[in-house]
Amino acid sequence: MHIPALGRYVAVLARGRQDQDDLVHDCQVRALTRLHTHRDESTLQSWLFTIMHDLFVSQWRYKKAQARTTISGRISVDVYPLPPEQEHRMELRETLRALNKLPEE
Repeated sequence: MHIPALGRYVAVLARGRQDQDDLVHDCQVRALTRLHTHRDESTLQSWLFTIMHDLFVSQWRYKKAQARTTISGRISVDVYPLPPEQEHRMELRETLRALNKLPEE
């Protein structure tokens, strides 16, 4: 009864069909294993949506953490590193110094 609604919700959250199917399956497994904690039948859909959302966030955080790779077992480097800013700052400082040395006229 609530599975089609979960399917529509997961289509918004996850991109790939396999990820969507896995997320719905994981949600169903989690709900069944924790059914004893749910009390009110009228809030079943919102409870399932909460489980789905929490699973999605957990998986997203896990994937984000996995995006970090370890080189030589010591140094952790982002897969998508930010470009260094030091060079631009040095150029800006040098430009400002040169401008300040110019005569006012």
